[in-house]
Amino acid sequence: MIIQFSKKAAKSFKRIERRFQLQIAQSIEKLKDEPFPVGSKKIQGSLDYFRIRSGYFRILYKVDADEIIVLILDIGHRKEIYK
Repeated sequence: MIIQFSKKAAKSFKRIERRFQLQIAQSIEKLKDEPFPVGSKKIQGSLDYFRIRSGYFRILYKVDADEIIVLILDIGHRKEIYK
């Protein structure tokens, strides 16, 4: 699988403290091998959006199996990401 970031996700990632970026990057890297890891959940009200936890942060993503792409939609703190 290929990992791609939306503009919003890339901007959100850059705003996160450096010490959390490594943890988040490792979680995203694991999506290459397993796009639906244990603990991933489908976002309510959407057809194909999922989320995984990485500490206090959530990574929202979409999987396009036809093109073999995992598109990271947004990254944010658990209290703010769903707003």
